Amino acid sequence: MDVPPKSPRSQREETLGLAQTPSEYQTGRAASRRGRTSSNRAPTTAQRCIPRIKATPPPSHGATRRVDDHEAHQAAAVDERLGFFQIVSGILRLSPKPSFSTNVSEPQMQERESPSKPSRQEAGGKDSDLEHHSECSIDIAKLERTFQETLNGKEREWRARESELEQHIHRIGHDLQETTRILQAKLRQSESEKLMLQEEHESFIRKQQEASFRRRDPWLPMDEGKVMDDLDRLKRSMRNWAKGVSSHDVSLLQSLGDNDSAALMQSLADVILFDNNELPKGLSTMAKAPMLLLNALLADNIYTSFFRSPFFFLNTNDVDPLSNITPQRILEGIYQQAQKANQHDAHIWRSQTLRMHMPPLRDDTTEAEKQMRSATEGSIAQFADRQASNFLSSPARLLLDLQNNANATNKLKKIYADAAMSSYMLWTRRTAMRYAGIHEAMPLPFEAESPYLDPDPLVRYDEHEEELKGRPISMMVHPILKAYGTDEAEDYDKGRVWAKGVVWLDSSSQDP
Repeated sequence: MDVPPKSPRSQREETLGLAQTPSEYQTGRAASRRGRTSSNRAPTTAQRCIPRIKATPPPSHGATRRVDDHEAHQAAAVDERLGFFQIVSGILRLSPKPSFSTNVSEPQMQERESPSKPSRQEAGGKDSDLEHHSECSIDIAKLERTFQETLNGKEREWRARESELEQHIHRIGHDLQETTRILQAKLRQSESEKLMLQEEHESFIRKQQEASFRRRDPWLPMDEGKVMDDLDRLKRSMRNWAKGVSSHDVSLLQSLGDNDSAALMQSLADVILFDNNELPKGLSTMAKAPMLLLNALLADNIYTSFFRSPFFFLNTNDVDPLSNITPQRILEGIYQQAQKANQHDAHIWRSQTLRMHMPPLRDDTTEAEKQMRSATEGSIAQFADRQASNFLSSPARLLLDLQNNANATNKLKKIYADAAMSSYMLWTRRTAMRYAGIHEAMPLPFEAESPYLDPDPLVRYDEHEEELKGRPISMMVHPILKAYGTDEAEDYDKGRVWAKGVVWLDSSSQDP
């Protein structure tokens, strides 16, 4: 509390010693001064509630009590201190409680206000605390039991739910398997129906095409691109068959007996240029030599059987023992003589003769024509089958391994049948074909850019391009087939390649 400045009068009064002023007047003067000071200010709430201390009235003039100056001074100081403590105590009782004491219970406040209570009350409070602690322990135990029971109940509930979910998942898995089985069955049925529909569609298209062919000229020129594709397909078929049935014995060629070796060498003379009556260097020790030799023998046999003579299908076993004459030789002789006189007429005659033996199936086709066509088709199939059987019994059999290839014979016969029919249809055209084996291709050196020759994949040409360029050919794996003339029976002096030859030469040798 700020003390107001003292007036001059009060300063003069204070200069007087306390010994000169009676104690009664000193106390009253101090109280009067305090009252004047506080009257100048607005009283606060605490000040309004503070009990005022009555000042001791000054003694009457008639009083004759004498007091010692020292004792009077001490009494005034004690009274003044007592009044100050009472004021502070009142302010503390009436002031608002601090925020940290809001949670203090009323009994505790009473205990703080009256710390000095009888010992019996303190003993009773201790007993009450013990009872309260016991009750709390009992309540905690009850809560623990209740919590444990609730937890056990929830655990049982969770286990039951888990079992229910597992059963549900099992049912879903079973239903899924059953649905998968049903869908797979439906898929198989759909695929079967799809195949049936495709067959019906292809049959319908084939019938429509046959009907269309019957209504138009059956001998229209064929696209040469398709011809070359068919010949390339035949080449791949022969290669795959030889790869599948050839022996994998590396020492096969060295292990043959004298008779078998001589017979095989005689057959290989049509496709190989021997080096001092021996196989070319590198071929006899090559791991895939049996496959390569078998492929060469097969291709040579098919092309010499079907692409050398247009009348191959007439080469039957019905030979006159006296003259050794066959229909094939008769027609072939006529054809060769006619070419010397007039190529245009000779090729037309050959084409018309073959077409006559294979009359097209049209609505107006007679029974005689049908019989002629059937007889020609039978002759072609019979000759192709006989040639396939002859090949299997030729020295080429020494290169075969048919133990694990039960279907190899049927595959070979189909290759022969397809080649025979393809050759016949090509011979019905006005164009002429010429077959060239290794002996006919002798003047041709090996050139990778040649329009006539391709290196066999086993040659590894990319690795030895410079060394192999210009070398002589060692073996003809696939012959060359060239076409001459047009479908208008012209330009027979101009040839073009229908099937390129495939050759092999030793790429391991460094000497040209």
